[in-house]
Amino acid sequence: MVARTPQARALICPADANGAPACGAPLRLAAFDRWIQGALSRPGSTFSLWRAGADRESSGRLTLVCVPERWGVGVLGAKAEFVARARKALDQGTPLSPGSCGGLEESSGTAELLSGDSVRFNVADAPSAVPLDSAVICDRSTSTLGRACSASEVLAAYDHWVPMAVTTPGSSFTVYLAGRSRDGTVRAFAVTVPPRPLGDRLAFVIGARGEIGGAVGRGPDGSAIAEALSVAATGLRRRSGHAEIRLLSDLREVSGDRWDFERAVPGPDEFVRWLRERDLLPNLAGVEVHVCGLHSGRGPGAPAFDASMDSAVERDWRRALGAMGVRAPDLRGDCDGA
Repeated sequence: MVARTPQARALICPADANGAPACGAPLRLAAFDRWIQGALSRPGSTFSLWRAGADRESSGRLTLVCVPERWGVGVLGAKAEFVARARKALDQGTPLSPGSCGGLEESSGTAELLSGDSVRFNVADAPSAVPLDSAVICDRSTSTLGRACSASEVLAAYDHWVPMAVTTPGSSFTVYLAGRSRDGTVRAFAVTVPPRPLGDRLAFVIGARGEIGGAVGRGPDGSAIAEALSVAATGLRRRSGHAEIRLLSDLREVSGDRWDFERAVPGPDEFVRWLRERDLLPNLAGVEVHVCGLHSGRGPGAPAFDASMDSAVERDWRRALGAMGVRAPDLRGDCDGA
């Protein structure tokens, strides 16, 4: 008899207010029925149901179904009984009877997030050569007019990171809030993909997702953007993965009594010289940098922001990012989930 490779499938459901899986029983059973068609003849195959809680610590496995190595006497009846017990457990979101897996544990394979909202992932465990380390810099200052750093924009960045990063343990996602100085930059949120089976990883990072809103909704609201970028770059240098930076900002730098880009924008040579003097030109060669939040509006209490100032801000930052080694930085307007 030819050995058949086991199939592992994990189903992750966000938790409702009572901690029960929010994806309904029909969805759970439909996913199980698709899996069991090919898995029933593959001993060692596993199907697991996970709850993703409101934070990373409250996520956990609810049900683990394991196809046994042997069926004993009466194979057809044993299989039918096994399927019926598994469907009942998945319907109720409860464990199978003790010992039903015979010592088997969930292995990596594929995982799917089922949800009633727009967040839905379906990933296969195919680790990349290196982790993906993503840093988000959030500018909550009034000059952004609320168009850059918001919980929804950070969540959009997180949802972009999850399917690429969850397959590789060690990948990280970090959020920094810009302050009024370099030492005023706050690391508001950080998560690293743990070295666990794929379903466990996905449940963990989806649980961590629930922490982002609270983390972004409080903290500093300064515009020391170059300083925050320096802090983020330092954090990325301490990791070994492929690095990307997402800068949610209008790039209107305010640094103590030196710069206030809402009132006057220096020439690019002067700005880069100042960055170099302050040791604020980190080496970002090989780092993808995406910026959104540029706009032409006037900030609260600020003087008129004319077309020449608008162009000067972008020109200064393109020159500065180039001096940091960034090739073709992506600078765009209102984020809108970009």
